[in-house]
Order: sequence, then structure tokens, then C-alpha cells
Amino acid sequence: MSCVLIIATVAVGGWPTFCAAASVAAASLGFKLLKNKSISPIKEIEQEKVVELNIENSQVLTDSIRPDEELIFGKGNLKIHIYKDPRGECALHVSGKGKTDKELEEEGTKLINKIKQQYVYQKVTQELKKKGFSINQEELTKEGKIKISLKKFE
Repeated sequence: MSCVLIIATVAVGGWPTFCAAASVAAASLGFKLLKNKSISPIKEIEQEKVVELNIENSQVLTDSIRPDEELIFGKGNLKIHIYKDPRGECALHVSGKGKTDKELEEEGTKLINKIKQQYVYQKVTQELKKKGFSINQEELTKEGKIKISLKKFE
């Protein structure tokens, strides 16, 4: 017997869960964590071209994040700065020298999509384990989808 489970991104978690998901997602795209602490203004990246991305339904990611918490990831000459803006939304600034706006947007979009996927994966697996399921097998498809096979003994 098998089933397909479609997960909508409505999981809620705190800053540690978000940081873990963001770090795993960023590492999978070749980024390194440069900073994980209280916000300092974006003055570090003023000299570089900066693109801000709007993230739909970002309150899912930011509900438990304090306004003074941030993450900055770097890869080569790219930096991605993630924090909670004054409206309570997740803000994502992508900066890099010698990159077009489109290239910066693509990098930011790839990272935020990976973060959302990893965040939901962590929350779903935590909840399934609480309900007595164990993960039998995991697979990452060529399209980037995560397939999980579960067991539950009663």
C-alpha cells in the first residue's frame, strides 16, 4: 500500500528550526553561513548591487522570528541577507558585484524555495515521528522533490 502526501507550507516553528532549514538549503546550493546574529544595517553590502525579493506567505517562516534575528549567506561574490522586516514579513536581499538583477533574483529565488522545502520537510518529519511513524526510505528526485516512505507499527 502506498499513498501520496502533498504538504502545503503551513508549518510553524521557531528561529532554530528556520536556521537549520536555511543552513541546509543554502549548503545544498553552495552557500556558506556568514552571519547568524542580531541585525546590523545592510551597510556591509552597500557598494554592491542589491535586489530585494518579495516572499509570498513568508509569515510561515517569520512567525517565531524576532525582528533582531538575521542570516547572511555567501557564495563567491554573492551575499543573501534574510531577516524579518518592519512589516513582519521575511525580507531577502541578494547582492553581488558583476551580476544582473535577473541573476540576483534567480539566486535568491532558488535559495528561498530550498529553504521553504527544507523547513517543511523538517516540520513534517518531526510531526510524523511524534505520531509514531518512522522513515523507511527517502529519495530526492531529479526535479528536486523529496519522497518519503514511512512505516508505522501498532
